[in-house]
Amino acid sequence: MKIDHALFDTLRTVMAEAGASLVGCADLTDLPDWTRSGLPVGVSIGLALDPSAVAQVPEKATMAYYNTYQKANQRLDELALLAADQLTRLGFQAVALTMRLVSEQRESQAADRPSGRAWLPHKTVATRAGLGWMGKNNLLITPQFGSAIRFATVLTDAPLPANNEPAPCRCGDCRICVDACPGNAIKNTTWTLKTDRDDLFDPEACRVAIEKRGQALGIKNGACGVCIAVCPYTGPYLEQP
Repeated sequence: MKIDHALFDTLRTVMAEAGASLVGCADLTDLPDWTRSGLPVGVSIGLALDPSAVAQVPEKATMAYYNTYQKANQRLDELALLAADQLTRLGFQAVALTMRLVSEQRESQAADRPSGRAWLPHKTVATRAGLGWMGKNNLLITPQFGSAIRFATVLTDAPLPANNEPAPCRCGDCRICVDACPGNAIKNTTWTLKTDRDDLFDPEACRVAIEKRGQALGIKNGACGVCIAVCPYTGPYLEQP
């Protein structure tokens, strides 16, 4: 099927008008079918976090950051469902990887599925779509927003122009996030395509740190973000007027 650049331009415009910060497409055909519902293309949708809320993070956990984190997740679900609806209306298959669906995947007890993990992380699709690179903090870092951005994914068979060359990690010798992490969870590993999540950071140590920082606010999730705020690539976005 011929690549339809006009279709992508239309989809990107619809997403931008709905509030998306970044949109890109990834060729997923080299991944196992079960990770991508048998569909060849992943549409990555990014939504930048409120810079004023992120800027407060290094000092202490705040409700401002928690709220922007939660609102971003909810809005990304809406954006993914909107994109999937746009594509299905045109006759293509499309599956929105919503928070609920990803949660169900993580809880799957199937022997041939990774327990406790998303089958296809949003960051994997975003990296393959050329929107940024995986940082030492196990987050996608973008030129425009640093790592102050979250992502959603739509799987589809639409003939969209898909990138298949992930950008290399640009963290170099920097270890600012490594030293700033309150849970000592970041392992100072430079990401490559063969790097496993657990080689980058300790998810259990990260979880404990998040819960500890959120105790004063009475919340458990989304209460840290230190590695996002201190990243040198995030700084310019936070400093914008």
